[in-house]
Amino acid sequence: MDSYKTTIDAFDKQAQAYQDVFMKLDLYNDTYDTFCDLIKTTNAEIFEIGCGPGNITKYLLNKKPDLRITAIDLAPNMISLAK
Repeated sequence: MDSYKTTIDAFDKQAQAYQDVFMKLDLYNDTYDTFCDLIKTTNAEIFEIGCGPGNITKYLLNKKPDLRITAIDLAPNMISLAK
């Protein structure tokens, strides 16, 4: 098995544990706030690569509900949680 598939499988298997830890992590909230402050366009479109369980997407939408975020992740269980 190649390392790429191994990594995806690992994140897929640990998706719930990852969500349990990172959904409430506030270490980077200042950075996300700055990012939101820099967005001057209404209904701005954001493309998030490697969204995990959706923790950053959720935070951004709570700050700016008008954002239109498309989020992707290679681990199917992460996408399920993010939805």
